[in-house]
Amino acid sequence: MGSSLRIREIPNVWVKEGGRIYRNPPRPLIQDLNTLPYPDYELFNYEDLEEGAVHKILITQASRGCSYSCTYCCNSLLRSLYKEGGKFLRHYSVDRFLDEVEFGLKRYPFLKEVRFSDDTITQDKGWFGEFTGKYKNRIGLPYSGNERVENIDKETAAALKESGCISLDLGIESGSRFIRETYMNRRMSNDKIVEAFRMLNSSGINTNSFNILGMVGETPQTVLETVKLNAAVRPSVTFNAYFYPFCGTKARELVKERGYRVDADVKDFFSRPVVDLDTISAAQLVFFHKYFYLLMKLYGFLERRPKNAGEKMMKTLDAVLTSRYFPYFLFNFFHFGKDDMIAILRKYPGLYVRIRKVYRSVRGKI
Repeated sequence: MGSSLRIREIPNVWVKEGGRIYRNPPRPLIQDLNTLPYPDYELFNYEDLEEGAVHKILITQASRGCSYSCTYCCNSLLRSLYKEGGKFLRHYSVDRFLDEVEFGLKRYPFLKEVRFSDDTITQDKGWFGEFTGKYKNRIGLPYSGNERVENIDKETAAALKESGCISLDLGIESGSRFIRETYMNRRMSNDKIVEAFRMLNSSGINTNSFNILGMVGETPQTVLETVKLNAAVRPSVTFNAYFYPFCGTKARELVKERGYRVDADVKDFFSRPVVDLDTISAAQLVFFHKYFYLLMKLYGFLERRPKNAGEKMMKTLDAVLTSRYFPYFLFNFFHFGKDDMIAILRKYPGLYVRIRKVYRSVRGKI
């Protein structure tokens, strides 16, 4: 703003002047993240936030951007805006990043854990290899983050565990490979998903799954595929969201092409279905969302029964849950489950955190 440029000529800014809209192009992406200052953790009184006061976690980020192009994610839109803006996925150097972590921990010495908000941690194997060799010596605190199943192999799982990783969030999104590949642009097999979770779980790393209910193409049968795949991988926690078609994404285009109505009044992913599909009703989606955890446990139990008996019982359960006569509305009305209990417990953050830690500790020993 202090330069000689007029506001209407500043990159990244759209200005309306004299009845005309000046649409300036975006600035090139910052390629050298090391030139950026440390984040101002005091801007929001970090010690008073839930992350600091309750969870004792330092939230940090080692990279910007993502090399994947999931149709429902803002990254695909952002990448299209910066086609000429240089490399989209960029990392701080490992030493610069660890300097920043040390800075945050020095400012808040009561923090006991580090949380990466990056889309993935291990995708750049060279960066990750250097990171694991230095993080344990310089920081030494347990950490958690997000990851893609495609990036997990035995060596990576072992390096994660050795360097202090205690938990990873991984997107399954749909148990239907057809929906994943056709409508989500997520091209991994069910076998790869199962293998990645197995390797992480066997390494002693808690795994949490992310799932999307109500994607274009969703049916009661495909939701059950998602339930069963989660039952097979046995995540510590499942995060189940209704499909939300962000403006500008390819997923939004899919919704428009099919003429589906979008509930513009919904402001989050969890309260109720957003897209009115013709392949599954809102009542069915709400039912599967509310009872997801219970159904996952039930199908997991049946899967471990003797083969013939287990398969027969699962087929019977499939038929019941997908029948047009099943009273979804009645079950939804009387539901009180895990999510409702968590919502109540979160009103008492200290108690909620202690119970969650005990649960994860006990589950890890089962």
